[in-house]
Amino acid sequence: MNTNTYRIRLVVDLFGIVQAVGFRPAMHQLALRYQLTGWVQNRSDRVRMSMDGPVNVIETFITDLHENIPPMARLDRITEISRTELGPDEIRADFKIIESEVGEHAEVAIPADLAMCCDCQQEILDPKDRRYGYPFTTCTRCGPRYTVINDMPYDRERTTLDRFPLCLECQSEYDDLTDRRFHAESTACPVCGPECRFEDANGDDVVTGNDAIRKTRLRLAQGAIVAVRGIGGFLLAVDARNRDAIDRLRQRKHRPDKPFAVMAVDNDTVRSICDVPNSAAELLASPRMPFVILDLKEDPQTLLPMAQLTPDATTIGAMLPTSPLHQLL
Repeated sequence: MNTNTYRIRLVVDLFGIVQAVGFRPAMHQLALRYQLTGWVQNRSDRVRMSMDGPVNVIETFITDLHENIPPMARLDRITEISRTELGPDEIRADFKIIESEVGEHAEVAIPADLAMCCDCQQEILDPKDRRYGYPFTTCTRCGPRYTVINDMPYDRERTTLDRFPLCLECQSEYDDLTDRRFHAESTACPVCGPECRFEDANGDDVVTGNDAIRKTRLRLAQGAIVAVRGIGGFLLAVDARNRDAIDRLRQRKHRPDKPFAVMAVDNDTVRSICDVPNSAAELLASPRMPFVILDLKEDPQTLLPMAQLTPDATTIGAMLPTSPLHQLL
């Protein structure tokens, strides 16, 4: 039989880090590229996909799958569930992302939170963009995953964002298969999403929204210690140039000698303080955006009090802003 006309329906389960990383939208786009029809669906511990098309095309699709998954996804194995020969009238007309199926809890691979992508960074810094200055901007390529997940499979109603219904513009992005927020469960904007809140240690002096960002920057500049609740939990922040603030933080945390990490606005700023090999620069700007331990320059071009930040050391932990909130601060 000619494999170009021999059509089948193949159902497979995909295991690994395949939820909360833009996997279903990627499979949707890939299926359209291969001119396959069917559906893709989140399940409690996997993604299930059903495909109709010529057998040779489907087999090529499966072979090429590992090379076409999203950057932060990990495909551990593919399990074939069923394979059925189809008649001409049994071929489905399109490919869809269908509603998730909630079953028995199983061992799942929950993805880590992802650092802000370049596109989201551009949006929050563009005064003409509707997300200008919005600290919870995210898309399928970045943003909270582990931090917001309440249960699997990963859908908005099983995240901490379920209390924030999408506005019309966000819903349009969520439904648009050409948009990078297509089925991005953490999608939000100033109209429909959460907002920042600033309050002092007594729970007073409360301000919200962009005023909260401005107030926090002002208090940091005045030497305050600020607890910032963001992706992954809390961090304690002070102005790294303020000796009194650093000393006060060390006293309160009872950490006289432990090195403190420094957040810099970009790689160029890090290079003014440290020796930054290309491998470290790539790591700093990667989707994981970790702290990177770097050697201090012999004569760093900075006003930072290095002896207070990293006592008795020749290295410092550096990081870039991992979220829009960090970038705006």
